[in-house]
This record gives sequence, C-alpha cells and structure tokens, in this order.
Amino acid sequence: MNKRQIKLSCYLEQLNIEVVKVEMILNQLNRLKNNQEIANYIIERDLLKTKCQLELSLASLCIILRKMCENQFITLNQERRKDINTFYQKVVRTFKSF
Repeated sequence: MNKRQIKLSCYLEQLNIEVVKVEMILNQLNRLKNNQEIANYIIERDLLKTKCQLELSLASLCIILRKMCENQFITLNQERRKDINTFYQKVVRTFKSF
C-alpha cells in the first residue's frame, strides 16, 4: 500500500467508527425518551450527556470529512462545505463556553 491508500484506509475506518457512534447515541436518545420508569432528573442528566456526546461525534465526522476533502479523497460542494464548517464552529463555541 502506498501512503495515499493508507491515509484513505485510516479515514474510512475512522469515518465508520464515528457513524456507528452516532447511531448508538441516537438509539440511546430514543431509549431515554421512551423510558417512563426512571426519575426525571436522571433522564434529564442522561439526555444532556447524550446530546453532548452526539455533538462531539458529529464534530469528529466534520473533521474527518474536511480532511478527506483537503486530501482530495472526496469532493464537497460549496453548500456542504459551508454546512460542515458552520456545524463545527458551533460545537467549538459551545465547548469554549464551559
């Protein structure tokens, strides 16, 4: 394998990992919304934590997509690029405020 193929393999592997994380987080959000047997304060705490995990995973996906575009593995149209940058900047601002 040459360097480019190795990079692509790494990007695709990490992309897959992040997509699986997002799917797991969305499943957790659905379980929390549908669970009526747990105290509200526990559900609210878990929802906040899960939403934070979702934002971080989506930010990771944004970084991977940007890097793949920079290395010319994928092409992003201007609208997609703007969406990715906007979302990433929103996450960064959110976590800087802590």
